[in-house]
Amino acid sequence: MKKCLCSICHHRLPKEKFYPEKKRAGGVSSRCIHCQKNYDKKRFWGGRQAYFEKYRVNNIEKVRAKWKAQYALKIGKLIKKPCEVCGKKKTEMHHPDYGHPLKVRWLCHKHHIQLESGSLGERGIYL
Repeated sequence: MKKCLCSICHHRLPKEKFYPEKKRAGGVSSRCIHCQKNYDKKRFWGGRQAYFEKYRVNNIEKVRAKWKAQYALKIGKLIKKPCEVCGKKKTEMHHPDYGHPLKVRWLCHKHHIQLESGSLGERGIYL
């Protein structure tokens, strides 16, 4: 059984403890599976976590309105409705005013995007 050296933890481990990588000379990754998973996790969540935290701080009113509306939907205070424009069943909540988190419009993804971009009027009429 051939052993390989991990470039991160510097342990000699069996070749089976490494992900296969055809382009490399030994046919396996330079990191063991455990170190590769840790690396991927830090790379994936490292920047995103900072982005989401900054977004929460800069948009606290928007985030609170979303949380309140989601909770109201969960406990049955809000009832999901079809899209106001086309009648599709799969809808999203749109908050015209974040100061009133339970006053939402129900729109499908397509019409929600159109409303946010300004190509759909406030009452669902195309401009």
